[in-house]
Amino acid sequence: MKMDTNMENISRSHAEIVKEASSMRKLVDGKKYKKAIDNGWKFANGWRMVEISPFTTAFWKYMGLAYFNVKDFDGSSKCFENALVTGPKDTEAIIGRSMSMLAMGRIDDALTGFTIASKISPNDPTPLILASIGWGAKGKKKKAAEFAKRAVNSNPRAAAGAYSELIDAYIKNPKTKKSEKVRLLRMKKEIVSALS
Repeated sequence: MKMDTNMENISRSHAEIVKEASSMRKLVDGKKYKKAIDNGWKFANGWRMVEISPFTTAFWKYMGLAYFNVKDFDGSSKCFENALVTGPKDTEAIIGRSMSMLAMGRIDDALTGFTIASKISPNDPTPLILASIGWGAKGKKKKAAEFAKRAVNSNPRAAAGAYSELIDAYIKNPKTKKSEKVRLLRMKKEIVSALS
């Protein structure tokens, strides 16, 4: 699953790009990440789509998600960067690239991306939640708490849902310690009761 970084600017028809972006979405949604990557590169065939189109951006975002889910964070980051060439203010692409950076330990780069995404979409708590995690990873608990509070204030219901999903992911992770799982479950109950 090596990414070809020597891409030529070869044009593809709009219809081809729409069809492939749709196909990529189905594969990624179906958790068929390796197949999505293989099919994506067969379609791309060593070229870089440069047509400014939401479908071109979507193609690269789905490639980025596929790489992310097979834990190839460098490949994921490069695909999200390609998405940003065609959709420079696409918050999902910015967040995806920043998540890849966070996973590679490039916390400062990730925090920069999350900050940019939060400015583009101020009512979306996702980049603020992820920035909170990034600050926590840096050991900056006050800064992490500040971003968590901003996330909840920006959109309480969406923030609670996102935190709940994030907590579920950590609980399901076999590397999460039992004491941490108990703390997270308590936190999830507090979030749910606060919304009731």
